[in-house]
Amino acid sequence: MDFARIDLNLLVVFDTLMRERHVTRAASSIGLTQSATSSALGRLRQLFQDDLFVRSTQGMLPTPRAEELAPDIAEILTRLRALDAGEARFDPAALEMRVTIGMSDYVSLLLAPPLLALLERQAPGVRLRIEPVSARSLLSQIDSGHCDLAIDFCPEVPGWAQHKPLFFDDYVCMVSQGGRYADVDLTLPVYAAAHHCQVTIGHSKPSEIDERLADLGLHRDIAARVPSFLLAPFIVTQSDLVSTLPRMLAQRFADLLPVVLKPLPLQASQFGPDLIWHRRTDKDPAHMWLRRQIARVAADQTAADSAGPAR
Repeated sequence: MDFARIDLNLLVVFDTLMRERHVTRAASSIGLTQSATSSALGRLRQLFQDDLFVRSTQGMLPTPRAEELAPDIAEILTRLRALDAGEARFDPAALEMRVTIGMSDYVSLLLAPPLLALLERQAPGVRLRIEPVSARSLLSQIDSGHCDLAIDFCPEVPGWAQHKPLFFDDYVCMVSQGGRYADVDLTLPVYAAAHHCQVTIGHSKPSEIDERLADLGLHRDIAARVPSFLLAPFIVTQSDLVSTLPRMLAQRFADLLPVVLKPLPLQASQFGPDLIWHRRTDKDPAHMWLRRQIARVAADQTAADSAGPAR
């Protein structure tokens, strides 16, 4: 790569597109016109010899190459922005602090173990507390100071908060390895006729999957509703229930339990949690470093799952 051709403003455009997943919103966020942002994307594609972002019904989705580049580009920009603030002299090994992070069980299973391992190596003076949160409670817990950060689904973020998408996931179906559906092609009629174990956290609003089924004139029989993503796989192992779960979480359990993963037989949107924090800690060097490590851990987990064997 010819480093003399790199315009740092292109990296700002890349980082903003990763966050916004939409050219118009990215342009507005960084104060460019839509045409200038599209032109910058074209230059980025030439620079990295990759499409980087492709159009879909869910916006501009990053390619695997963009996912690989994202944490490094974010770190480069953070270090450049921190030069005047003195963060370049920040030493995580000397850090002594207590941090409370709100996470759902889904997120904590994926991110807490590798994050704690990283902190043990790089910042042994950090003491981490993980608190359960829901989409309803996480903003109030951050605003009150009960949580320093939160990682969960949050469709609307108020002006006092900052946020960054961490990763995107999709759904798979989990069935018992010894059950009636283990060797069955889980077609849409079979899926609709099965009994299901559904994870329902803090609300009774119909899920996107149930709405899609309703659009097709179908519905599923929910035999069990449980409040935890960690409970559903164990129920599946001892029943003929089908549980529709996030792929990354389901793959963890498929390595440990006698279950089989099958494709969801209908279209559903990708989804993923945001890292959310209060503006009062936005420029704090310790918090900036911690947020970068969380983003890196999330990127590593996503890459590991993408490279893993299909099940």
